Amino acid sequence: MVGYTYTEIPSDFSPLSEIRNLKIRLITEDVKFKVFENNFDRYESYLRFIGDQYPDAIISGSLALNLYSLINKNR
Repeated sequence: MVGYTYTEIPSDFSPLSEIRNLKIRLITEDVKFKVFENNFDRYESYLRFIGDQYPDAIISGSLALNLYSLINKNR
């Protein structure tokens, strides 16, 4: 299960179930990610453009992952 450490894989382990459980925990905010201030500075021009041109937009994809430091693509 997500959040547990096993020394061996349980016989009832299902990767699909664990991914589903993780998605549910993300949606219900049981798992929270922090946006780092330096990422706001790094992506300021993108964020300003999105805010100006698409004020109701939801930021997703690689930009969101970079803001949360879940990925870090060096430019």
